[in-house]
Amino acid sequence: MSNTMKVRVKNKNGVVDVKVIINHPMENGLRLNPQSGNKIPAHFINQFIILVNGEEALVSRCTGGLSKNPFYGFKLSDMKPNDRITVNWTDNTGQSGSADAVVN
Repeated sequence: MSNTMKVRVKNKNGVVDVKVIINHPMENGLRLNPQSGNKIPAHFINQFIILVNGEEALVSRCTGGLSKNPFYGFKLSDMKPNDRITVNWTDNTGQSGSADAVVN
């Protein structure tokens, strides 16, 4: 699986609008494979962390209820140009991804 992630930031007077989309299958473990009838194994993001200049700003614990390729949007205040936003995720199989964006 590709762990690609897109992070976009837009600064407006110190309030940064952050948009994140993660390429992930997000299987909850309840669906059946139409060909075999067997359950498709669970495979979902269970932790999503935002760091600002290396310090935790947001921690989200997730379950299998999110859609495939989840989108997150949020705002961060008191941001300055050149502040670094890091987005990290981990899933229930141990896979993870990370991406950075710099405030303009």
